[in-house]
Amino acid sequence: MTLIIGISTLTSGIIVISIITAFVASIGVVMYIRSINTSDISSVIPMPSFVPVFLIMTGFIMLSEVPTICGIIGVLIVTIGSYILKAPSSTSEILSPMRNILNDRGIGAMLLSSVIFAILSPIDKIGITMTNFAFWTVLTTTFISIFTTPIAIKNRRFIDISLLKSLILIRIISGLIVTFQMIAFAMALLVYVVSIININILLSVIIGYYVFKEKNIKCRVIGSLVMIVGVRLIIFF
Repeated sequence: MTLIIGISTLTSGIIVISIITAFVASIGVVMYIRSINTSDISSVIPMPSFVPVFLIMTGFIMLSEVPTICGIIGVLIVTIGSYILKAPSSTSEILSPMRNILNDRGIGAMLLSSVIFAILSPIDKIGITMTNFAFWTVLTTTFISIFTTPIAIKNRRFIDISLLKSLILIRIISGLIVTFQMIAFAMALLVYVVSIININILLSVIIGYYVFKEKNIKCRVIGSLVMIVGVRLIIFF
């Protein structure tokens, strides 16, 4: 069976790769959600900060992508800043997520989920080069929906119909985010893209402080400034 969409040809090889990618991605999503449900959010959320570090290795192994020295330093700085932003605000507890990796199943699951996504990102880039960003995005998200729908049905909860419009809007925005992410994957080194994506946390800090009047902003500002330094290294060097 051959289907032409733009310059992309749907072959059995592409279908197999996309199915495997979607299946593994579904496992990562489920682990992410379960880790949040089983552990404190403040403990598990810092773990995805290390995805760029994992990508340095997976990008090199799977795509032969080698960042510059300044780029690697920038990635590490962004990772540290991201961790500071997401970690508990108390100085005495800032390393608690790292210390509890072996003792807390939720933290371990989140870290494994991060490793999974660090492995899948190079595969996504391979899929994009074999097809194109739009084709690959539609293909993989379709299979992910197929794999996760039975889980959603099994664990279904009553949803207020008044929230349906908001859920649809969230889904549309999520689709746009994934699409632009795939475009970026095709244009730059994966580790740089993912590091810069983490800058969205800065917006969360601003909204949290000015809109929700969140406290303990000092530590978050420090993390934000650290991330900005890292991004400048990535972009300008």
